[in-house]
Parts: sequence; C-alpha cells; structure tokens
Amino acid sequence: MDIDELDRYLNENQDEILWNYEEKNGRGVLYLHSKKWEETIKVDMSRINKFSEDEISRALSGGKNVEQITRVTGFFSKVSAWNKGKTGELKERYKSNVV
Repeated sequence: MDIDELDRYLNENQDEILWNYEEKNGRGVLYLHSKKWEETIKVDMSRINKFSEDEISRALSGGKNVEQITRVTGFFSKVSAWNKGKTGELKERYKSNVV
C-alpha cells in the first residue's frame, strides 16, 4: 500500500478507524485504532508498502475470525468465496444505515 492508498483507506473508513501519526527517533509511526474491535496497531511508515488493506483490516479486528456474508437475490453467501470481480462490486456498493 502506498501513501495515496493509505489516505483513501483512512478516508473511506473514518467512521470506524481513528488514527494518529507521530515522529519517533526520526521515523514516522502511524497508530490505527478500530472503534468496532477496540484494537490498536502501530505501523512503521517506512514499512507501509508491505501491507495491504486486507492485512490492516485483519490486524484491526484483533485476529478474530470474522466471516462476512451478504444477501444477494434472496440467498446468503460467504464473501470469502467470491472472485475478485464480485468482491470489487461489493466494495463499490452504496451502504446506508437503516433505522
């Protein structure tokens, strides 16, 4: 993940993730905190390119084994079984809160 991808990821998840950036001993350190899972991870910015969005999301869930399912055309399916195109469509869907 590069800086632009990280910026987009944090903006897309601003309701779920708190973050703080600090300089320590001449190195940039990013702290990410999941509001949902109450987990905080520390990322050395010199190593951010070694991480993907999925790896950061898994780390923020505290290693909990979370299965995402969705209902499409009347049936439920595990998102982990979907191909790359289908998961891309899921990420582009409009999400709203129903009260």
